[in-house]
Amino acid sequence: MESILSRVINVPQTSRHKRITFSDTPVGNTTFDIPLPKDAIVDQVVVLVKTIFGEAGTKTVNVGDLVTGTAYLASQDIKSAVGRFVSPVAKQMVAVQPYTSTDDGEAEYAMRITVAVAGTAPTTGDM
Repeated sequence: MESILSRVINVPQTSRHKRITFSDTPVGNTTFDIPLPKDAIVDQVVVLVKTIFGEAGTKTVNVGDLVTGTAYLASQDIKSAVGRFVSPVAKQMVAVQPYTSTDDGEAEYAMRITVAVAGTAPTTGDM
């Protein structure tokens, strides 16, 4: 019988990707959660902005866990330029903090991406 424990232990590397486009980001804060296994360690976070998130106002992205929304990457401008944002060295190889304020008291582990849009909703953008 195969258990989830043996599957996680035998995985040498796991990468997760989340594509976010302008249609996913109305005005305000939009969050995207990526579930992770217990005791996960985030090696590095890379945000690749392929097309800027246009229109008036500010557009930023934060990447963290459910406890600290900026644990890995903070306030990166996704409106000004196409490019790659990489988590600073001090925020690499960081364990995901368990979120325990759930209704059932069980700990949850997830990476949280928060896109903040102020002003006008973007009509372009892909990251």
